[in-house]
Amino acid sequence: MPGAGPATSPATVDRHGATKAKFSVSGWHRARYEWLDPQYRPTSDTRDQVLALDTSVSFSAEWPHLNLAAELLDARGELNDSGSTLSTSVVDAAEPVQAYVGWTFSPSASGVKNTVRAGRVTLDLGKRRLIARNRYRNTVSSFLGVDWRRQGPRGQDLHVFFFHPMNILPSDRDSLLENEARLDKPATGTDLWGAFYAFPALRTRDRLELYAIKLEADEQTDHRDLATFGVRLFRPASPEHWHYEIEAMRQTGTSTGTVAGVSRTGLDHRAYLGHVELGYTFMARGKPDLMFQYDTSSGDRDPNDDRNERFDTLFGARRFDYGPTGIYGPFPRANLETSGVRLGFVPAPRWQSMVAYRAYRLQSARDAWTTTGLRDASGQSGDSLGRQAEAQFSWNAVEDRLGVEAGYAYFSKGRFVERTAPAQSSPSNYFYAALTVSF
Repeated sequence: MPGAGPATSPATVDRHGATKAKFSVSGWHRARYEWLDPQYRPTSDTRDQVLALDTSVSFSAEWPHLNLAAELLDARGELNDSGSTLSTSVVDAAEPVQAYVGWTFSPSASGVKNTVRAGRVTLDLGKRRLIARNRYRNTVSSFLGVDWRRQGPRGQDLHVFFFHPMNILPSDRDSLLENEARLDKPATGTDLWGAFYAFPALRTRDRLELYAIKLEADEQTDHRDLATFGVRLFRPASPEHWHYEIEAMRQTGTSTGTVAGVSRTGLDHRAYLGHVELGYTFMARGKPDLMFQYDTSSGDRDPNDDRNERFDTLFGARRFDYGPTGIYGPFPRANLETSGVRLGFVPAPRWQSMVAYRAYRLQSARDAWTTTGLRDASGQSGDSLGRQAEAQFSWNAVEDRLGVEAGYAYFSKGRFVERTAPAQSSPSNYFYAALTVSF
């Protein structure tokens, strides 16, 4: 989203030669109206709407090596009622999502920059499919712990971290309807740790990333011990050139799942995710970029065995792959196979637009459509979830100060929905319009 540069006071040197701190304050407010009709979920009202309000104010004090930073985020939902789709992805009122101490140091003349942070932080890792600071979602995932990042002069990037994820509170429906403020708490029974490395770019601009992430969760309702290993190879888009992205992940360990309709812990977990895209940017008016995409994330093949093969996306984001989330977001990064085409273009300076079309299927017809909980363990309802057409545009109306965005998605249901939830089988329409003011 657009953001103004922080208002800063330059670092100064006092009469004793000591460097004073550089202070900065920045922030933004986003108001987004969302409308969905009809609802595709089987337990909600026929139609839904929300006015999602999001306000962030960030503070920092910087010395040559030391940085103190904090961010207050206020996420609220208005126009909700008793039948609305409402969760902690919409509401997290008056929450200090970041508060950390940072230390930066560089070995002499090496060109290497080391940064250590300790406290509460947000994080984007790689393409953001496993760990992300949410951008479309009204609330963000944050973590308590420590991380170390080492950036080299040729673009190499090593990131190592150990965190406790934060549980967003309150989570009960009545409190969320009232936008009640309560401090989030760390999931003390859950550890998230790992390492990420980006290699320097080749002469062809190709990039390679490798990572390993471990999640150990022993909360009352969350028992997971998962190791995720991944690789990503890509080439950024540029005019009159092909670009691509290939990402593959393998996930092993133990998890909680359903066996013959009964919840079980300690299931043998074996899952995977794959993403492939290929595109070309034309040297023409509007800089059109045409891209073909394919995604697969495994689902559980047999509901009666002691294995869980459903991929777990951890704390990842999905809007950039599968369309808007918010009160919409029908497509999860679990038990899903999808292919489609996307066209992005720039119709005028400070404008960006995109249209896309994708077909969505269950990767395993015997596993659930996890967004809704619908499942046919026999697999006789087929695997077709349907097709989605999407359009989106954004306008940076006042450079770094005022942004406007709107979008529309049309979801035509497939055989699986028609068989398992006939009352929700009519096509769904989703619209949103957002205004962001930055300072």
